[in-house]
Amino acid sequence: MITAKTIGTWQKSHDQIKGKRWYFLRLADFTRSRHDLYKVSSALLRRRTAVLNAGADMIATNTPDYTPYILKVRQAKPDLAYFVSGGR
Repeated sequence: MITAKTIGTWQKSHDQIKGKRWYFLRLADFTRSRHDLYKVSSALLRRRTAVLNAGADMIATNTPDYTPYILKVRQAKPDLAYFVSGGR
């Protein structure tokens, strides 16, 4: 979560958040780490006046091909895309 806050702080200081649409891709897991990272990151964006969440997908563990997810991100045309992958 330190990483999410650090990146968010840097983005805000470089005017990379205000008025932006974002999209999250996150790996599914059975621990709370990735869910917490998503919650912290998206809350940080909302507090820093990003406009809205353009989408979010949870990718099953051991997915060999991310193409369908990447196509969804491209189709949503967000200003920012985040890949949340806590752990190894």
